[in-house]
Amino acid sequence: AGSQAAGASVVVFVQLDPAGCVQGLRWQAWGCPHVLAVLGWLSEQWVGRPLTSPPGGGPEGWARALGAPIEKLGRLLLIEDALAES
Repeated sequence: AGSQAAGASVVVFVQLDPAGCVQGLRWQAWGCPHVLAVLGWLSEQWVGRPLTSPPGGGPEGWARALGAPIEKLGRLLLIEDALAES
């Protein structure tokens, strides 16, 4: 999702167990430190949880959890888009 021209580019690879819980989350990204921090946090926090139940609830919760400024919400929405495509 996204592009370098848009300021961030994110590709997410999710490995699920048979019950639909996240076993691993890997990603490739180009973007600001907030995007990279959220992806790293999700990689740790989401393991063992259902794919349909992201930690923090989504981009707004991720921003709150990591103290990202509201101006970065658009970039964090790219992470959500990349997850939807994975």
